[in-house]
Amino acid sequence: MAGADVVWTGNHWPAAVELHARNHPTAQHVCQDMHQVDPASIPHHDVFTASPCCQGHSPARGKANGNPQHDSSRATAWSVVAIAEYHLQDVIVVENVPAFTRWQLYPAWRQAMHALGYAIQPYVLDAADHGVPQNRERLYLVMTRSKHPIELQLPKREHVGADSFIDFTSGKWSPITKPGRSDATLKRIAAGRARFGARFLAPYYGTG
Repeated sequence: MAGADVVWTGNHWPAAVELHARNHPTAQHVCQDMHQVDPASIPHHDVFTASPCCQGHSPARGKANGNPQHDSSRATAWSVVAIAEYHLQDVIVVENVPAFTRWQLYPAWRQAMHALGYAIQPYVLDAADHGVPQNRERLYLVMTRSKHPIELQLPKREHVGADSFIDFTSGKWSPITKPGRSDATLKRIAAGRARFGARFLAPYYGTG
């Protein structure tokens, strides 16, 4: 939709690769851990988009050092450096959770990209500001081989409500205020109404 042709894509999850291949049948697909990708096997391209594993950075999953799974997932960010060093793309966009910039090794990772000649401009975008009916903040690092970073002025769209994909007139709904409802839940709902209005979605359990 952006006017680019996808030439190559890689992911470690077979289901993701299969679905992507259905949408982009002319692209080359590999199902492989990004740690193991040989940059020379990737065809020439101008724009490189990457989403290193975010679980090790996300507060939702915990990001303590010493957790082998999380430490290994964080290390996938270095695959971006390896592929960029080989191809020196004109533009690279890296997507992750905002906590990515608080990673202990982020300064070293950023310096590695600078050493390859990339200027870096970070953006934290909420999907709700861009036509998606979901509040979901993500970090986008826009990196260009230029003296100065590119500053994007992204227009914000009007928010789309959950009623665009949920029929609130069907099904059985229980009232918020009823015997047995915990005070914490009622406070959470009141805070949500104050922020979003009378109708919004929230997880049944937890504090979201």
